[in-house]
Amino acid sequence: MDTSSSIKSTPLQSQTNPDVPVRDPTYFLESFFIQVEDNIFQVPKHHFREAEPFRTAFTLPSQQGTEVEGLSENNPIKLMGIVKSDFQAILKIFYPLQIPHSYANCTLEDWKSALKLSTMWDIQQLRDLTIRQLGAFGMDAVTKIILGKEYHVPEWTLQGCTNLACRNTGLTIEEAEMLGMQVVLRIYEVRDATLLMRTRVPLQECQSAVQRIFHDVL
Repeated sequence: MDTSSSIKSTPLQSQTNPDVPVRDPTYFLESFFIQVEDNIFQVPKHHFREAEPFRTAFTLPSQQGTEVEGLSENNPIKLMGIVKSDFQAILKIFYPLQIPHSYANCTLEDWKSALKLSTMWDIQQLRDLTIRQLGAFGMDAVTKIILGKEYHVPEWTLQGCTNLACRNTGLTIEEAEMLGMQVVLRIYEVRDATLLMRTRVPLQECQSAVQRIFHDVL
């Protein structure tokens, strides 16, 4: 059923006439249609109003003879370059279907997808939530560095680099391949710079060295 047509055709009710029902100011939620890869979704606009690329799409006026994208299933807003699983992940967070409300079913990969899209679309509240939730997962040092650099979370980059620079063992081949040559060289620069001081205050000295050597990404 196309709910958009009923929304469009419903006149604005007058609050001065007690015999005419009025739209609830909080829970009269308009929905829109969106296509990601081969899936069409119908979801409330609520969490998307301040996000790019929806901010502009929701305010475009309809031109004579044409329908604004997103108002019907036959003319959805099409998101190009977005993976369906990433979009499904943020919908799980925005609109949890279980009662009571819980994020227990959201996986580490779901939160990574949410961080990716919330950063891309500048949804600050969602981004803040994903950073808190991912921090609670106990990510390993390499993951912290990779996500911290890619999505501009400098505290993760600092924590990950400090962990790798201060530990007794060097990087494994797998870790080095994941991090890339530039990061690996900087981590070993930190290890060399703090080698003689590790028996005294290893964490503080390593962290200071990381901040100095990785200053351009922190």
